[in-house]
Amino acid sequence: MSKIYRYGYKLIPLYFAVLGMLCVGLYWVAYPLFDYAWLNSYLSDSPQYLSFYTNKNYNVANLFTGFLLIFLVGIHFTLIIGGILSIYWSEFIGLNMRKKGFNLIEIFVNIPFVVYGYVLLVVFTKLTDLQGNVFQNMIVSSLILGGMMLPNIIYKFIQILQSIPYDQREGVYSLGASRYRTAIMVLIPAQTKLFVAAVITITSRAFGEILIVLLVAGFTTERLEVIASIFIILIISTAISQWLKRSHNQDGTI
Repeated sequence: MSKIYRYGYKLIPLYFAVLGMLCVGLYWVAYPLFDYAWLNSYLSDSPQYLSFYTNKNYNVANLFTGFLLIFLVGIHFTLIIGGILSIYWSEFIGLNMRKKGFNLIEIFVNIPFVVYGYVLLVVFTKLTDLQGNVFQNMIVSSLILGGMMLPNIIYKFIQILQSIPYDQREGVYSLGASRYRTAIMVLIPAQTKLFVAAVITITSRAFGEILIVLLVAGFTTERLEVIASIFIILIISTAISQWLKRSHNQDGTI
């Protein structure tokens, strides 16, 4: 944890530089998938089957690198927007407004991910031209995935920030730190494992819903592979998130 305090925020430019190069490489490998599966076809045309196996349009490497690229771009969009909103909600809004608004957020959290995904797909289809631009097809897919997870990310992050005792904040305030610096430099690093566990849980649930909808809607015919993938993703993500929570509690951090 001390490394996060000393080096974490100084390495942000390097992190995004490496992330950018990784995304360029993934985009180069996954290009056939984005050139074949157009977003507008999910609404207007007959289904284009997505296969877990090599076919004439793309291979399994294109499929998995494409999903990984969409996930990386979408999750970073969600973390930036959701992190800013959750910090503002937790640290800057008054107590009464915070309690009333939190009940409103719970309503949005109970809506399934796929509902947000469909609504965002319709909105982007109306606002943008998704034909003839593979890069735009990839970016919109990532934004849709990020938008699907955004309400749950905000809700979990607010819960984690609010679980920190207020006397911890008062101790930092007494040293002259502002609310913003307290949240960025103290509260978030102290709860890093819980944030990561929440992100893993939410993303695994989102992918599970996406895969089952693709199966039911007829976009893929490999039923056994899809169901097995859902179970594998959920089991692994649950095990990792539980391990992170236990490790956080054993560390004795706030």
